[in-house]
Amino acid sequence: MGYCMIFRPRFNRKSFEFDGATQDVVRGSSGTAKALNDAIVNTGTISFWFNIHNPTAFAANSYLSTKPSVYYCRGTYAAPTVTLTNFLYTGTVTTVSLGIAGVSVQAWHNIVFTWDSAANACSYLDGVKKVSTSMAGNPLRTNLEPWVIGSPYYGAARTPMRANNFSIWNDILSDGGVIVGAKATGEIAELYNDGIPQDLNTHSAAANLQLWWGLNEKDSPTVITDLSGNAQNGIGRNLTTAAIVQTTPGF
Repeated sequence: MGYCMIFRPRFNRKSFEFDGATQDVVRGSSGTAKALNDAIVNTGTISFWFNIHNPTAFAANSYLSTKPSVYYCRGTYAAPTVTLTNFLYTGTVTTVSLGIAGVSVQAWHNIVFTWDSAANACSYLDGVKKVSTSMAGNPLRTNLEPWVIGSPYYGAARTPMRANNFSIWNDILSDGGVIVGAKATGEIAELYNDGIPQDLNTHSAAANLQLWWGLNEKDSPTVITDLSGNAQNGIGRNLTTAAIVQTTPGF
C-alpha cells in the first residue's frame, strides 16, 4: 500500500481506503451530473474529512476530490507536511487557485472550500479560514462530468488520468466529498463541529445539501449511498470489502 488518505466518516468506526495502484475510484452518475453542476454554478461549499497516514508515498499532484474541468482538490507532500490546493474553473479561461500549506500528516482534518461568483472563494482547514480570493463575478463552468473521489476522469470511458495526462494519481484513503450551500462563518464552524463530524441532514444549511457520500461501513464497495436524499449515489470502481477499514486510534 502506498500513501493513504482518510476522509473522516459521520459517527461511524470505518472509512474507505483508496489505492492508486489498483486505480480505486468512486464517481457519481453522469445522468445527474448536470443537475448537480447547475445547483452549484454560482455558490456552493465542499467539505470533507481526510487523514494522510502514509505521506511518503503521497505523490505530487495527487487528487482527492474532483469534478473534471470544474473543480479539483490536489495535494502534494514535502516533509513534514502536505499542501492542499483547491482549483475552480470559471467561464472558459479563469482559474481560481487556493492553497493551504503546512497540513499535518497522520491526523484527521476537515477541509472546506466555498465560493460565491459575486464575491470570494475561500479555503478553510479545521474551521479556520486560511486563504481567500475574489471570484470577480465569474460563475463556474458547467459540464456533464460526474463528481469523483480519488482521481480525475477523462473521455467517455471515464478512464482515470495517469502521469502522462498532466496529473499523477496515487493511492488514497478517503471518506467522501460533500456539497452544501453553507458559506457563513458559523456554518463553516458547524461543519467542523470541534472535530466531530455531524449528520449533515441536521446542519443549519441542510435545505441546500446537494450530495453527501459517507463512505463508511454502511456502504458497499460498488454502491456509495447519497445520504442527502438526492439519489446521486456513487459508483465504486476496483474497490473491495478490504477497502472498508478501521479508522485511526482515538478517532
